[in-house]
Amino acid sequence: MKGTALLYDLDVNWWLDERCDPEKATQAAAQHLKHLYAKFNDWYLVLAAYDAGEGKIERTLQKINGTTFWDLSKSQYLKRETMNYVPAFLALLIIFKDPANFGFQPPSEAPWEYKRVEIPAPVDLSLVAQHLDVSPEEVQDFNPELVHSMTPYYLKSYSLKVPASASDEVLERLKTLPVTKRVALRHHTVKRGETISRIARKYGTSVYSLQSLNKISSRKLKKGEVLLIPAREERGVTRAPTEKRLASTKVKRSTKGGKKGAAKPVVYKVKSGDNLFSISRRYRVTVEQIQAWNNLKNNRIRRGDNLLIYL
Repeated sequence: MKGTALLYDLDVNWWLDERCDPEKATQAAAQHLKHLYAKFNDWYLVLAAYDAGEGKIERTLQKINGTTFWDLSKSQYLKRETMNYVPAFLALLIIFKDPANFGFQPPSEAPWEYKRVEIPAPVDLSLVAQHLDVSPEEVQDFNPELVHSMTPYYLKSYSLKVPASASDEVLERLKTLPVTKRVALRHHTVKRGETISRIARKYGTSVYSLQSLNKISSRKLKKGEVLLIPAREERGVTRAPTEKRLASTKVKRSTKGGKKGAAKPVVYKVKSGDNLFSISRRYRVTVEQIQAWNNLKNNRIRRGDNLLIYL
């Protein structure tokens, strides 16, 4: 939940969603669990509160005059999701202790290894990928919290995670890149009657990013004024979808007979740790669209599944 994330100093905005940062999200989750245990002093209630919210569990316990999770489980006040969450968690604990005994094989993939490099912001991940000689998707995978494949304009620098194989020489070069080399930019000359909102929609960016990049605080523009625009389209990076684009996409991609109009399909093979939310973020589409394109009735996917994504 966004509200809970903000309580633990996770940034959730147009640029960043640190709920997707494995390190920061894990630390925040641990702090939240510690807080819940201090309140309930019972790990089963902690797990229930982690899923449903501490307020919901407190109110329900008071309503039924109960003290344990098993008291809650006998009531009619909790959703089935929460009722199943605690037993499912306990089952996973048992399986993790001896996965082979339950027919599971430990992952054969080696853990990801990475380095951190402090790069002056902003920086386009596709440009970083060029210097590292890897794909933009790989750099994005290491930094899933970056919503638009670019570090925020409002920060002076950003601690970027890159593959451990990156040479120190390349990393030093990244640190000293001028802004013209860190971000692909285009210029837009303001025409009569144009607003910053209209220009942001035209280029698939946000008003805030234009204000940050051009160091302007007002929304008022003058005819002839030249604005710097992140040139996302020219670098082959999908721009952030506006509500209008999403709406039109849904119409195009749900036409009779299953045809997807002029959209081109990409086949994505699900990796360990993937979920529909993380995949939707990568391709700038919605979870609902992925479900519709692949006839999925729920959010369950498995490693090795092939998903169609229409861009």
